[in-house]
Amino acid sequence: MDWKTLYLQICKELNINCGWDEEAARILSSYLPDKNRVMEELKEFEGMDFQIIGPAGGEIALRNRDAIMIVADSAIRRVGTKIPHIVVTDLDGGMELIRKSWEQGSKVVIHAHGDNMGSIRSEVPVFMGDFMGTCQSEQTFGLFNLQGFTDGDRSVKLAQYLKARHIILDGFDFNTPVPKKNSVEKYKKLQIAKEIILDVARNRTGKEMNSIPEVF
Repeated sequence: MDWKTLYLQICKELNINCGWDEEAARILSSYLPDKNRVMEELKEFEGMDFQIIGPAGGEIALRNRDAIMIVADSAIRRVGTKIPHIVVTDLDGGMELIRKSWEQGSKVVIHAHGDNMGSIRSEVPVFMGDFMGTCQSEQTFGLFNLQGFTDGDRSVKLAQYLKARHIILDGFDFNTPVPKKNSVEKYKKLQIAKEIILDVARNRTGKEMNSIPEVF
């Protein structure tokens, strides 16, 4: 299924205002003087192995010490003293740790959607334009649409965009939402993320599968 069709289905199911998504993208774009610079810097990781860190579980153990570590938002709490190569965030999890990680050299990928316009205005200026901006709306305002919906599946999509040799998943639990205000909605989002990642796995392996392998 193409992204536009899937996105419109997601908006309908979760009652998302597409216009707000576009407005959030416009706001985020205004904080980026050079929309392509960090994306160009990320290309140094092309063709490498990627370990994607989700929020489930304790402190991580790198399965491949040469792998590029991408941390999905609130999973930043799992990394301990390690400095991830990339943090993917929509600004709703562990921002103090994410800022610290950025200060220590992590590349930050910030996502715009209709529910985080306030966070964009309050959190993004500290990064001083030193981030990659993504969105999910059809009108991108110069941001990247990785065709992902949650921080986890966008992390996988980013690894795929960077021509990952292998993608290793660590800490992905699609059945137990991290406690938030609306756990039913969060569960629906996890199922969407699962289907997006499963689609990536199928495309990469050429195999039909109903569950996501840990490495693909």
